[in-house]
Amino acid sequence: MWNAIEAYLPHTVVERLRKSSLEEEHTSIPEECMAALTDCGYFTLAIPKQFGGQGASIADVCAVQHELGYVFPSIAIATTMHIFTLGMIVEHWKRTRDLSWMLLQAITQQNSIVASAFAEPNLGGCLVRSNTKAAQVDDGYLLTGRKVPCSLIGRAQFACLHAQIDPQTLIVGLLPTASAGLSVQKGPEFMGMRASESDALVLDGCLLPTRLVMHKTSAGSDDSGIFKASLMWFCLSASAVYLGVARRALEYASQHVQQSTIPTNDGGTRYRSELPHLQTRFGEVYAKYLNLEATVSLFAQLLAKDDILDVSALPQALALKQNCCRELPGIVTALAELCGGVSYLTANPLNQSLRDILAIQYHPPTPLWVDRILGQAAMNGTLDFDFALDPTQQEISSGDL
Repeated sequence: MWNAIEAYLPHTVVERLRKSSLEEEHTSIPEECMAALTDCGYFTLAIPKQFGGQGASIADVCAVQHELGYVFPSIAIATTMHIFTLGMIVEHWKRTRDLSWMLLQAITQQNSIVASAFAEPNLGGCLVRSNTKAAQVDDGYLLTGRKVPCSLIGRAQFACLHAQIDPQTLIVGLLPTASAGLSVQKGPEFMGMRASESDALVLDGCLLPTRLVMHKTSAGSDDSGIFKASLMWFCLSASAVYLGVARRALEYASQHVQQSTIPTNDGGTRYRSELPHLQTRFGEVYAKYLNLEATVSLFAQLLAKDDILDVSALPQALALKQNCCRELPGIVTALAELCGGVSYLTANPLNQSLRDILAIQYHPPTPLWVDRILGQAAMNGTLDFDFALDPTQQEISSGDL
């Protein structure tokens, strides 16, 4: 179903990560895991071969991230932020053929990590506005603001971020993390994905050089193919990760019910997996998982047939992620119910999956807003990603309907 991944993520690396993940629930990424990923060229996965990368398609990336989500969920979601950011830069270069290829080449040569710094407090999940201020100076922009959560920012050499020059203008750029005025603060404690190293990026008059500004648009209204393509990269790769988390839960639950027994009336025992009602319920859950898995993997393979992503398929990508948000937490919860009280133990892999899977609901654009976006698209054919309130707009009362 998924593309073959051995060329991008060798089996030896997969097994090393799996072993490390099962040893304990980590609160940071083990150094040996980062070293294994770096050595196999994983962090250049989405960069075209002509710039020294591995040249993986969006379908290849989804297959790799799905496997990572299965063996080590926290690493998978943290690195997804790096991978989709590279995807955004690649899509930018394919559409503009500008000097952004030099950024891709530099990232490859330095084996750099690029943190995605778009999440901010008090934005309500909006992606086309920013509370980070950009004051224009002769050689660029001075940035002031706070980005959190920002996975891998403590390890990254660059941060891809957005900021507003004024209420009407938004810029996107690639900021070196060694820049003066940039600091990293310990992030909040999360109940799941605890080793994703999601810290806070603090910018205090930090210079973003003009040459590292990749995109400039109207705040609240980015209809560019670059924005849409980058959002598609994220929707698919993140969905693949969380499908991997659900697969991890399915595997554990299947093993558990096949090994646990219950007493029978004749004094004997039966495996719980032999109970017809449990088989039926397990089948219902598995069918939901298989449907989502097929949708994500086949859709990614369809998109990969074109060198440049077909951004007209963005509504489908949003709907795909939305269905994963709605269904995957319920799938893992149902598996926990079938396994019983053992899933409530903190050291249990299923308990960890229960907490990890919930994170899918908090990546912007969040489910509440995606429903609104798709609802508007269904009614008038437009995609509106701006959630800012218009102070002149009045709510419609029930009496007006």
